[in-house]
Amino acid sequence: MTTIIAIVVIVIVVLIGLGLWWFARQRKVSQAQQQFGSEFDRAVQEHGGNRQAAAGDLEDRKERVEKTTIHPLTADERQQYAGEWKSIQTQFVDDPGEAVTRADDLITRVMDRIGYDAGEYGQREDVISIKYPDAAENYRKAHDIAQMQQSGKASTEDLRDAMLRYRTLFEQLVGEQLVAEPQSSEATS
Repeated sequence: MTTIIAIVVIVIVVLIGLGLWWFARQRKVSQAQQQFGSEFDRAVQEHGGNRQAAAGDLEDRKERVEKTTIHPLTADERQQYAGEWKSIQTQFVDDPGEAVTRADDLITRVMDRIGYDAGEYGQREDVISIKYPDAAENYRKAHDIAQMQQSGKASTEDLRDAMLRYRTLFEQLVGEQLVAEPQSSEATS
């Protein structure tokens, strides 16, 4: 009789343990979904629908980004970068392709200055997906357009779209709200 009771107790303990483990996994997924929003959905797609793998991937990225020592921009630096951004937007009228190239470079330099490992596109994408998940898709699309521009396949409207997308991320990185929009060179003709 005591053997049966012992087996029943062990089974109950195992079932409780499995239930707690399952609940913890579901909670981790739910927290990742709430924290990262559309980035979580994208990660799920990248992991073939595996929500736990997506949550784990985002958590790993978050840990790497959180180990980074951040150096906030000074007011002078913010003003300098905002001035450079305005110059790039002005250049858009006469040379949209070069303006997009400069915008991509400016984003990289600002990230480097802040302390994010911005050496390669994949590293920048990881940082942005964690720190600025709402701007991550804008960054990806803008970067794709910049790549199209380098091969001569981007239209002026594509380049304008890239500038608007870069501006969203730039404002978050620098903390300056900018209001001027790039104008299409076709509109000024």
